[in-house]
Amino acid sequence: MFLITVAQGGFNTADAIIQVVMFLVMLLIPAVFVFLFLMFKKQREKTKRLEAKVDQLLNQKSKNT
Repeated sequence: MFLITVAQGGFNTADAIIQVVMFLVMLLIPAVFVFLFLMFKKQREKTKRLEAKVDQLLNQKSKNT
């Protein structure tokens, strides 16, 4: 009789695990977007610095020749 009661409406461990996993996925998706945004922003800044250095070297080379 106990097994029937648990199966009908008792606490189901599998449901709890699925809900925890889904909650973590819901938290993970925005975190991934934030991480990607920050990574691309940092890469853009590095690219701008590199372009400035290349421009500076090209200007020095053109002044020397």
